[in-house]
Amino acid sequence: MRKSWLFTFIFLFIFSPVALGHSGLSSSSPTEGEIVQRDLTSVSLQFNTTIENSSTLQVIDADGQEVPIENLILSSDSMVGELVKPLGEGNYTVEWKIIGKDGHPIDGVFSFSVVLAPEKNDSVSNEQNHEDQSHSIDEKPKVIKESKESNFFLTFVAILLTGIALGTAYMLFKKERAS
Repeated sequence: MRKSWLFTFIFLFIFSPVALGHSGLSSSSPTEGEIVQRDLTSVSLQFNTTIENSSTLQVIDADGQEVPIENLILSSDSMVGELVKPLGEGNYTVEWKIIGKDGHPIDGVFSFSVVLAPEKNDSVSNEQNHEDQSHSIDEKPKVIKESKESNFFLTFVAILLTGIALGTAYMLFKKERAS
């Protein structure tokens, strides 16, 4: 009986925290699929966990070439890559790798595009472009939604496994007392 109790508690304490813990990207600027219409001089990522100093960030252009990053600034839960020069028009991919607070390596990829508005002498067009750019600059970074279904599923599985383990332990305890 003691072995089954021991097994049940080891199972609960080892696997439940792993199932409930889920670290990852919570927001970025630019966001996934965003069409940036201004000079972009940095890429920033915000995570829902503390990140280690060994974290990396790469910006890749449409030709598969890495865009030089002048300075990578890491804080407890964010990473900002300051680019050597503003990005030109085109499609870009951001590849990031972190080690979260739980010690697990996590990586991700997202893409965005840069489409710079052509300069026009028409004052109406310039005003419209200025409004568009200031609107883009004033926007807060959008949250990249991690699948809530995935988090719900992991929580459900953890609760289900806990219930099964407790039920099994109860049945074994009851059976042993009856003997």
